[in-house]
Amino acid sequence: MEFVTEQISDFTDFTRGKQLADLLQHQYGVVLKIWVSGDGKHIALCIGTKERYGELLTFDRICNSGLLQPPTYLDRSLQQPSGSVGLADLFYLQDRNGFQWAALVLQNGRVEFWKCKDGMSTWELMHTCELCNSLRGRVTSVCTNGTIIVWCEERPATSTNSVSSVCRYCICKRSLELSQYGVILGGLKIVLHDCPSYRLFFNVASEGVFMVPAASAPGTVSGLLLIWLPKEDILSVSAPSHGLIHSQKLTLGGSDFKTVVLRSIGLLSFTGIHEIHNVALSSCGGLLLMDKSGRLSIVYPTGTQTQICHLEASKALGTKVSMQALDSLLALFFDRVLYLVNLNTGKLVQKIVLTVDELIFLDCFGGGDISFLGKNGIYMVKRATGPKNYGQHYVNNAELSLEEMIFEEACSYYQRRSLSGTRLTVEKLKKEGTFQAPIMLSTVLQNYLKHKRVKGLGQEPCSKLLSIMVDELQSYSSLEELKSCVVNANESDITSFCEELVDQELGRLLRSDIDRGNLVYLNMIFCTFPREAWEAVKSNLQLQSNGAGSLSARATSDVWKTVVGQGDIASQESLVNGVFPVFELICHSLYRFRPKWLPKFVTLTQQHICGSWNYGSKDRPDRIPLYKRALSVLPKREYNSTTTLEVSEMEVELLLCSQRPKAVMQAIKILIDLKKWSRVIEVAQTCSQISPLLRKDIFTFLLTEVSQHRNLDNYSDQLWALCPEDMSAPEIINIVLKNIPSSNQPLLPFPVRNEDQLSIGLLSPLLIAAFKQRSMLCDQYAATLESPSFPPPTPPRDHCIIPRTCTEPALHVLIQQEILPRTTSLPDIKTDSAL
Repeated sequence: MEFVTEQISDFTDFTRGKQLADLLQHQYGVVLKIWVSGDGKHIALCIGTKERYGELLTFDRICNSGLLQPPTYLDRSLQQPSGSVGLADLFYLQDRNGFQWAALVLQNGRVEFWKCKDGMSTWELMHTCELCNSLRGRVTSVCTNGTIIVWCEERPATSTNSVSSVCRYCICKRSLELSQYGVILGGLKIVLHDCPSYRLFFNVASEGVFMVPAASAPGTVSGLLLIWLPKEDILSVSAPSHGLIHSQKLTLGGSDFKTVVLRSIGLLSFTGIHEIHNVALSSCGGLLLMDKSGRLSIVYPTGTQTQICHLEASKALGTKVSMQALDSLLALFFDRVLYLVNLNTGKLVQKIVLTVDELIFLDCFGGGDISFLGKNGIYMVKRATGPKNYGQHYVNNAELSLEEMIFEEACSYYQRRSLSGTRLTVEKLKKEGTFQAPIMLSTVLQNYLKHKRVKGLGQEPCSKLLSIMVDELQSYSSLEELKSCVVNANESDITSFCEELVDQELGRLLRSDIDRGNLVYLNMIFCTFPREAWEAVKSNLQLQSNGAGSLSARATSDVWKTVVGQGDIASQESLVNGVFPVFELICHSLYRFRPKWLPKFVTLTQQHICGSWNYGSKDRPDRIPLYKRALSVLPKREYNSTTTLEVSEMEVELLLCSQRPKAVMQAIKILIDLKKWSRVIEVAQTCSQISPLLRKDIFTFLLTEVSQHRNLDNYSDQLWALCPEDMSAPEIINIVLKNIPSSNQPLLPFPVRNEDQLSIGLLSPLLIAAFKQRSMLCDQYAATLESPSFPPPTPPRDHCIIPRTCTEPALHVLIQQEILPRTTSLPDIKTDSAL
């Protein structure tokens, strides 16, 4: 897709347009900073010197050519008798009625709210107030979204300590409401105490405040970025070189910066000093960040980040860099060249040479195209008009895209197995020709695409290899074609294309080896397309719920190994970086869209594991029990929360589906905490059938509860039925006496009856049953011992006849004499033998 720049204004349609053009071309004065409204109708310039602020000038687009009265500009001098007043920032805002406002925030904490009359270039001062409560406070950075204003305030140092002098800042906020009657500013609330200086950026798309360390921040924390979500009141700590470190919910009185940093003190030595070159907001809700090495990445409100591309530091850092992102297109400007980069792939789309040295991108969060302000006017970056032929576009670019993908995969493969520290690139791989496999695969791909475009080419080279890989090539080419359709589809078709794309991508990943890169990519799919990912999970695993309430699936054993495998990422590292294994991703999707299926899915997965792997195998993928992995995706239980009951019930179901003794006992304890007594008895009756030992543990634990309170009295009959056969009445009495609560009442002749105490009448059925069971066992033992046939008689001994034929007469006579009864004497036998 080709892009062109189009000029939409040459400043002649602005008030004092000639003066504005002269200022931007540096004809006179030094322009310190420029502000442009989102609609491009209002421009403000701050002129002066680097040492002193001089004057603020405003320029407005002429909306009514028949205007008779002269316009009133928002011009004001920043000079006072005591010295110049620094301008912290200026914001163009809109109220509910669509009127344009301008908020001037001075460094001394004073805020001026100006309103522009509709259809007129006339500004009127509506309200003036102070942001800081202290007169000695100083605003170093400020941001707003129109409903809340957040600023970094510098407070006087209270001691000569270097640490306290550096961390003498705090992050504050006030609510803001613009109406036709005036401005309503809420009370001051401190978000973060005793922190270093931060630059603040408010992303309207994600409603997140990004805090970037200023140049004066100490080296130990210069690599820590803070992201605050005002609606959830969650503060995330992220590092450009490490990713998400941790997130926490702020306290009511504000959190201390040292407390936040101490939670990640072990990672500070790994983050290092990170020098940030430039930052900019993105329409996707993140923050574009480029460091001194030329690495460009995007930081999301969750704290995670994705690297987009890597620029040559010698070219990018020699001049000022301007950035702007809209949807999947990133615009970079430096050295008089506008670079358009695809945010999803990091590939360069197009380079446009401009004639300006500097430019300012306009706010494009309201939609439209990327626009920027130059010294000669306002320009727009738009797609070149022409006939749209998506099929031909795919035919021309599919071969290049797939070939590039093959070589990138080959680079990743060979890099993991290389002993050299040098980085392997696609250009180096193609130039040296050391590895023939990607070159051969690229040739096969070209032949396949030619055969697809032109039928009946005859015998192609590498026909055997092509026949072996035809299925995979068809899958890759159809996937690339689908990606092309997604990029060029209209809004009505984009949903169906995305569902199909996510389904194919998830199926491809489940059938391949999940390495770290694929796992990060899979996490991004589940985060970006949650509902489409859930539908893809159901489709690829073929999850279905039958009428009996159980869950069934039709996936191969290799797919189940991929699902339950934890990859090469340890659990703690996964939590730090926000990258979760496949099983946790599927469980989170189940809990979000079909929570009743989550325990059934854990049971189903456990069944497939038992049928596919040996329990004694060292490489078995479920070294961590599946129910514990499923429990890790549930939100934390909070007091006085409406979701606490739902989370607790889901914990109980997951613990019970494991059928492990400790998990079952934990589930019963949770049910007792929830005071669901009927459910407690139901679980006890069901789980007592698993094993006799578990039955005894359950009965002992519930008997302890009966000894302490009277909530289970209505279920005593069902509870006594769980008593094991080998438990005697003295054992029951000992358990009750050990756990019965002590009474602090004085010994009186006639003490007052306590309704919470255990009565002997409640225990009598249990004790009687235990005595009867014990007596029956004793009777069985006595009947066995007192039997008249004890000990049993000796069985009769039969004579053994040896079935053997003898040919010697003397031996035959000896054998007959040996088996005869020994009634004759020894001399007689000898006499017979002699005869």
